[in-house]
Amino acid sequence: MAQQDDESTASDTSDTTTIDVSTTPVDVSWEKSTLLHVMKLSVGYNASAGTGFFTMRTSIELKGAFSENIKTTLYLIIPPNRIRTLTLLTADENEDHAGPINKEMPRKKKPKRTRWSLHFTLHNAGVVDFVGPKVAHLTPKNRGAGHVLDSLRLLARQSSFQVHLAPKVLSKSRWLLLCKAVSESACQPMVGKPDIDTLYGGEGGQHIELGVGAPDTEAHLTRATNLDPSLNPPSYDSLEPRQPLPHMAAEGSSVATGDFSDYTKKKRRRISSDGESDAEAGFQSHGVTNHNLVLPVIRKMLAELKSEILADMERSLPTIIEQKMWPRIAERIDSRVADEMELVQQQLDEHRDGTQDLIDDLVDDQCYRIKEDLKEYVEEGELKSQVVAEVLDKIEDTGLYVQFVRPNETMNR
Repeated sequence: MAQQDDESTASDTSDTTTIDVSTTPVDVSWEKSTLLHVMKLSVGYNASAGTGFFTMRTSIELKGAFSENIKTTLYLIIPPNRIRTLTLLTADENEDHAGPINKEMPRKKKPKRTRWSLHFTLHNAGVVDFVGPKVAHLTPKNRGAGHVLDSLRLLARQSSFQVHLAPKVLSKSRWLLLCKAVSESACQPMVGKPDIDTLYGGEGGQHIELGVGAPDTEAHLTRATNLDPSLNPPSYDSLEPRQPLPHMAAEGSSVATGDFSDYTKKKRRRISSDGESDAEAGFQSHGVTNHNLVLPVIRKMLAELKSEILADMERSLPTIIEQKMWPRIAERIDSRVADEMELVQQQLDEHRDGTQDLIDDLVDDQCYRIKEDLKEYVEEGELKSQVVAEVLDKIEDTGLYVQFVRPNETMNR
């Protein structure tokens, strides 16, 4: 039973001029860190056209997302013409190039030792395109998402890194064909792969600026500047004095000068006697005595305002759902479908391997039984042949005497 090249999605092995690997899980390591089980690699190559693409993506939770359960996908795009060399490494070479594991990174399972790795060496540092949604800032929702985001920014600034993948993804000969084409500058970017204008439910993505400065400190500064402005109040030196309330300004200059004796005499005491509510006391403090006429007017205004808000929500809700909810739902469905397809493909591979082993065992058992039966049959045939030979020998040694008598002689006797 033939095995497919890719455990997720791959092109037919009979076509040696086209490579199509989609969303296969990979680990990425470089000089300072390692991303475990959070990246997915997509590779395309057309030998006849001399074009290809390399894309890695991952999903993290960001603040301000449409739903708490929906993660935002971020992309790292590596154009082939920006790659100086692409090398396929063996298991021993991987040990020499592997970077340290970041213990704060979220892990779904223990890292698997893979047999092959792709070693990327770029022409310059920072030529990897970091693509995200069209938002002002990327603010992680939790600490784990923050570490992933920081690692993505750091990875996008590297000039050399490794992508570790399972050996079943593609045959070694086809990987070597791709590495040779990229290293010899015979592979140019494939048009529309990927098309960032169609990402994020059709809203399109944008290139995220990596900024300048030390990599270790920039990530911390990015998280600090991306926080909600309300959480970072301005300096007290930059605050202006507050304007006095209108009714306080109308009381005269005694309040402004600090003389509160006249102000306290003129200020009406706010009390709540029997049958008098806080709202009524408030009206009296502002000189409103006929509150029985004011309260119905306020209630009517609030009711009209509530009706207008509800009507506006009813009009705008379908538009909000159509423009914002459905694209995100579609993106989430696509992501879930891809994950489920990957899981199903993995389970199919496992069942296929188990079935192949079972078939091999059954075939071996049947072959053994046939051999034993054939051996017994041959032995029985040889025995029968020996018996027949002995019978023939006895027949040859035996004499036969025949006497013919006439009928009349028989009667006389």
